Amino acid sequence: MQEIFIPVMGMAPDDVVLTNWAKAVGDPVQAGDVVVIVETSKAELEITAEVSGVLGRHLFADGDTVAPGTIIGAVLQPGEQSGEQVGAPSGDAPVTAVVDGAVGSAPISPPPAPLTFDGGAGVGGPARPFPVTAVADGAHGPVGRATAADGESRPRHTVSPRARRLASEAARSGVVPAAPRTSAAPPPPPPPVRRLPRSTAEDSLQDTTSDAVLDARSDSGSPHDRYRAAISAAVLRSWRDIPHFAVTRELRVGPVREAVERWRIILPGLTLTDLLLRALALAMLERERRTEMAIGLAVATDRGVAIPVLRDVLGLGMVELVDARRAAVSRARDGRLHPDDSLVPATTLSNLGAIGVDQFTGVIPFGQTSMLTVGRAVDRPVVDDGALAVACTMQATLNADHRSWDGMHAGQALDRLARLLADPGPLLIPSTPGRQPSEEESA
Repeated sequence: MQEIFIPVMGMAPDDVVLTNWAKAVGDPVQAGDVVVIVETSKAELEITAEVSGVLGRHLFADGDTVAPGTIIGAVLQPGEQSGEQVGAPSGDAPVTAVVDGAVGSAPISPPPAPLTFDGGAGVGGPARPFPVTAVADGAHGPVGRATAADGESRPRHTVSPRARRLASEAARSGVVPAAPRTSAAPPPPPPPVRRLPRSTAEDSLQDTTSDAVLDARSDSGSPHDRYRAAISAAVLRSWRDIPHFAVTRELRVGPVREAVERWRIILPGLTLTDLLLRALALAMLERERRTEMAIGLAVATDRGVAIPVLRDVLGLGMVELVDARRAAVSRARDGRLHPDDSLVPATTLSNLGAIGVDQFTGVIPFGQTSMLTVGRAVDRPVVDDGALAVACTMQATLNADHRSWDGMHAGQALDRLARLLADPGPLLIPSTPGRQPSEEESA
């Protein structure tokens, strides 16, 4: 049995709505088939089956709101059945009682109300409830459950043991003890704290944080306002919980820009962003030590920023990499994300160079520890060997989580990135971590 669950989306980890089941209970399912479609505040997501089999019972219906990480169904193998114990039982369904390893079919009655024990005037306080947990014993029935009859058959202790001991000692010594002071009644317990759901609590904090967030919340019910509200919640959570710091370096990108222009003769869709994705994956390889480097790509959409994920950036050929980047941008702008986009990437790239931005910082997506933000690649004055010259450069800023990164680590990652962009030959060759290119590939 392979469970089907709602993936956790790092960009906007809010509850999702189960739009519709693409497969009915009992339908055959092949690995890769879309079984259910869900919708977040920002996009639709198709959830596919990881194995082949038969779709089991739907644990949630169309239109239900489901928290990320929740199991919503399962793909069954031959001979398996979806257990009825999965999911919450209905309110009027009997609950099976288990006593001493035996299973009974009698419904368990609700527990009695907690009994009230009166400490008497000597205690100096009002009667307070004292719940006693009932322990099931198969041979003797409930054991340890206090009853009203038990309370009436036992004498009430109006004086504490310590008071009785002091009175006895005083009587033996012939000293008349002073009248005990009447202790003040304890203050009433504080009112119970109603724990807000996570999304509600974040919205409440949001509403008192900034006017910009208030503007996003004061919506008219349009989808645009809901998307902006989801972005506000995600950005607020990241900025509040992640200790950000940023390290910036000017990179020489003349060689890589020339490589892009040469490759466009045979691959017109190639962009500088494609080689930046590859260089970023290689620069992070030494630190991440992953067998598959997934990189997020920040994409501006009408709804706001979305971060689709490109898998195995290092193992893709140039044509495959260009196609993967194009597909990621398209599904982000169309609002239909892929299960790959629920992965937590090693890092995320955000490039605003196309609109003339020179340098900027970003907010690290929640669940990640870094984000690279880059500006435009333009000719700028530089100094080479003491002489003024012109070179194509780019400002790159690594935004890092100080809990995972130090400034030295960020500087080292930017240094690796600078060296890769200065000699872009390895960027054009697909590679796997731990594998060295062959002589034919290097040639």
